Amino acid sequence: MFGLFKTKHIKPLELEGTATIHAPAALIFGLVDFTSPANRLAARGFQFSERATQTGRFAATDPNLPDVRFEFDVDLYETPKTYGFFSRIVADPPFGGFERNREEYHIEALDDRNCRVTLKTTNWYREGMASRERRNEEALMTQAVAQDLMKLKLEAEALVKEYAA
Repeated sequence: MFGLFKTKHIKPLELEGTATIHAPAALIFGLVDFTSPANRLAARGFQFSERATQTGRFAATDPNLPDVRFEFDVDLYETPKTYGFFSRIVADPPFGGFERNREEYHIEALDDRNCRVTLKTTNWYREGMASRERRNEEALMTQAVAQDLMKLKLEAEALVKEYAA
């Protein structure tokens, strides 16, 4: 009756952030590529139980969250320029406000030692979330995107210094 009982279609949350990083594009790509020995999640202790080659399914656990499984489906792999994947967190009860996420790293070499990284995310909300909860999740995810880019910058620039020493 007049749409009062219709379920609203909630649009996914789309965010984008950009950072200039004083590191070569290939180094940045290696940090985000799940197949790379330099992968930043592996460096933080994540244990991969499934690994594909370049594109495909990857699954990992974080030693700090042993009951949570992270699944990644890589579908965009253009070294050293673009890396994209869908991800979801598998936990009981569900963890976080999003059912699944999409991340794309676009890496633009500025010269041999510097690049610009743009992180684009799309985040699909879990069903049944109140608008107040969605606003809170939006704020948290906005902060998470900015923090992820900052961590990537710090990790890459620390490696550049380490290699130079």
